[in-house]
Amino acid sequence: MVTELLAGALSGGATIQPGNERRGGTVNNMFTMLIDPARMAGLDCSAARSTASSTTSRPRRPPTARPCAGPGDPERLAREERTRTGIAVDATTWEEVLEAGEKVGLARSAALALI
Repeated sequence: MVTELLAGALSGGATIQPGNERRGGTVNNMFTMLIDPARMAGLDCSAARSTASSTTSRPRRPPTARPCAGPGDPERLAREERTRTGIAVDATTWEEVLEAGEKVGLARSAALALI
């Protein structure tokens, strides 16, 4: 299914759908994905996660080292931080929020009581 989606549907090539002509043989479409680990998690992180033994045999990282981040980690960390400390809102935006509330009938004092 993945091959059909990537090499067929996304490339505009033929797929195995019943209405597609087979032309007497297999039709191969090309799909190539190039991934540069240096532009993603980084070479050190990619190397650390590339072998099963690396999780058990790798020496512990110093406490001051930046941990490897996986998919969703930055978002999860940001959510935890914002849950603890709140979301910073500049004065202009906050005033606009209060004014918008007043336009729909929410008194400024009531809005301030919500925070």
